[in-house]
Formats: sequence, structure tokens, C-alpha cells
Amino acid sequence: MTWADWIPAISTSTLLGIAGFILGTYYKARTEKGIQHKFDRRLEELRAKLRQDEEDFRANLRRKDEELAAIRSGALSGLFSRNATLDERRLKAAEAVWSAVVNLGKFKALAELSKGIKMDAAIDAAAQGDQQAQKMQKFSETILNAFELGDLKLLQMPDKERLFIPPMIWAHFTAYKLVVFYPYAQFTAMRTGMGQKMLSHPKEIADVVKSVLSQATKVLDEHGPRALPYFVEPLENELLDKLIGMISPEAVDENAIKQAAKITAVANRTLAVEGFPVEIPDWLQTNSSI
Repeated sequence: MTWADWIPAISTSTLLGIAGFILGTYYKARTEKGIQHKFDRRLEELRAKLRQDEEDFRANLRRKDEELAAIRSGALSGLFSRNATLDERRLKAAEAVWSAVVNLGKFKALAELSKGIKMDAAIDAAAQGDQQAQKMQKFSETILNAFELGDLKLLQMPDKERLFIPPMIWAHFTAYKLVVFYPYAQFTAMRTGMGQKMLSHPKEIADVVKSVLSQATKVLDEHGPRALPYFVEPLENELLDKLIGMISPEAVDENAIKQAAKITAVANRTLAVEGFPVEIPDWLQTNSSI
């Protein structure tokens, strides 16, 4: 075969090779460009989705922060409002309890008077039904009229405030009432001539006092219910301290308390009943105090 025979074959093969190379390069570039385009498009779609998700997340986060802030603000506001209302109600309750203590001042004075009288002997004497009994009944009636105690039902007691008073403070107030009312009950028994059977069990009253006033235990165990009037003042002071602590949790200045106690003592001495219109018989007077 001559070169002339090879030239057409070589030319054809060469042309086909060149054409194949050109076509291959073209389609490869086009394919790669198509793939790159799809990749770029998908990447852009993914980026757009991520941006949208990020914005949605941030919006949701802001919304949750706002909801949380609203809940926190509402809860704290409600808590503060509730505490303020309760504080105001407790203050009113404490004031009502102390007002009741003040209103029992006449009973307190009667209890003070009873310290100088042998109450058990007087009550027994008034129940004998003789002339001496009539004198004792008149004696007790004169005392009760002098103090103008009136009807106990008219006394304003803060029973409705018990819900807002701590149990221990209410226990002190209850003990105080029992102690200041006991001498009144004794004089009433003396006036009616019904004797000791008219009285409540004094031992139970003594037990109540001992439960709230530890220093009373020894004295009451030794001297019995006749020592009850001596604990009117300690119970009142204890109750006052607890009421102050209730409405003012901060520690009260000790010096201020002592100064207040001195002022109170002076006022009590100044306002003490003088020149009582009824003379206590010698045989009823106690010779010593507890």
C-alpha cells in the first residue's frame, strides 16, 4: 500500500479523532457547566432556606422571650400585689388585736384590784346565804358598777381577723383574754352568790398561760390559779412584742423597747386607779403578794 492509500485513511482517522476530541471537550465542558449550575442553584436554595430558617428561629426566639417576659412580669406583679394585699390585711388584723387589748383595759384594772383580795374566800362567803353573804354580794356589785364593765357581748373582739394572725400570736391573745376575764368572772360569781361552781376550771386557764408563757409555769404550779392576775402584764407585753414582729420583721431596737417599757410603766403608774370608792374588808385583804 502506497502513501497515497494511507493518506485518506489517516486524514479520516485524524479528522474523526479531532472531531471526537472537540466534541468530547465541548460536551464535557457543557456537562460540567450543567452540573455546576445545578449545584449552584441547589446551594443557593439551601442558603435561602437556611436564611429563612434562621429568621424563623430568631423570630420564634424573640416571641418566646416576649412570652417569658410577659409571664415573668405578670407572675412577679401578681406576687408583689398579693404580698402587698396580705401585708395590708395583716397590718389591719394586728391593729384590731391590739385595739381589743386596749378595750380590755377596765378588765385589766379589775384584775389588778383582785390581787389584793382573797377571791376564793370572798366567793365562798357570798354563797352562804346569810347576812354576811349579802354584804359580800353588795360589795362585788359595787365594784363591778364602779368599773362600768357592762355587757361582755358588746365587746368588739377581732375573731374575724384570726385568719391573718399567726397561730402563736393568736394563742397569746387567747391566753390574755382568759386571764383578764377570770377576775371578772370571780366578781360575778361573788355578786350572784352562786359560788365556785359558776366559774370555769381555773386549772385549764393556768395550763393555757403556761403553754404560751414559760416563766409562768413555776409560779402557777406553786400558787395555783390565784396567781393568774400577776400574768396580765407579762402576757400583754409578750403579745405586743409579737405583734410588732409580725408587722415589722426587722429586729426592733432593744434600747427603743426598754425606753418604751419605761414610758409605759410611768404611764401605768400615772393612770392607776386611786381612791377606790369601796373599802376592802380587812379579812379579805391579802397580806403578801406573789
